[in-house]
Amino acid sequence: MGKTGTTTATPPLAQRKKRKNARKTHPEPPSTERGKIAREKFKKATAKLLESKSYRDLTLADIVRAAKFNIATFYYYFKDKQSIVREVIQDLFPHDSLVAEYRSKSVAIDELFGIIFETTKGQTMAYSQHPGLMRSIAQLADDEPGLAEILYKRDQMWTELIAEDILLRFSANKMQPEFARALAELLNGCVKSFLTDIYVIRKPSLAQTFKSEDEVARFLAIFWWRALFLGNPQPSDLEPFDEFSRLMKSAIVDPPGQ
Repeated sequence: MGKTGTTTATPPLAQRKKRKNARKTHPEPPSTERGKIAREKFKKATAKLLESKSYRDLTLADIVRAAKFNIATFYYYFKDKQSIVREVIQDLFPHDSLVAEYRSKSVAIDELFGIIFETTKGQTMAYSQHPGLMRSIAQLADDEPGLAEILYKRDQMWTELIAEDILLRFSANKMQPEFARALAELLNGCVKSFLTDIYVIRKPSLAQTFKSEDEVARFLAIFWWRALFLGNPQPSDLEPFDEFSRLMKSAIVDPPGQ
């Protein structure tokens, strides 16, 4: 009899297919430069599509076609449509990194206007560069409760930090936390509503008032400052809106004929 050789058992076909088709439930962040580039292409394609499509109408086929990848590559980096849109929304507001700087415990009053301006500029750029996406985000509360929760938490974090700053700066006056929170909500709501009117609704009267995103951001920052401190920032911070210097109590007069 011949010598019997040692052989490796081959797994059943069903088992091999199961292994081959196994997919991670939660894709890991790419560890290579190539992976990072692929993820960015997917996110940029998604953001661009949401400029003209609602979240409800957006499909994975649309995303992979626009990104010029296949569906298998998409699932390697993202779990589903909601996960990629979540990242797009989070990336849309890079000014959130300024939130920590806004805390009064680390920002002196003479430095605060610059922080407020950078914050309103970040919001302004998000609306001016992605008006369609901002419109889509506003519709997410109805289409996708999970994404709406992300937006709510982001807004909640932002308004809580503004309220905290108000309480710390006016601590000697023993302001009630509920009042500070209401004021913070009002400021946040006014800024978002104003930017929606300019860039999403595109009101003609507002479009004629401002020449650039910088002017819009400065206008909002001055409004923010006046709402909190009942006065104007430094004269150099008012340009080109010197008219704010005329909005003083001492300048109020009764209309003619009164």
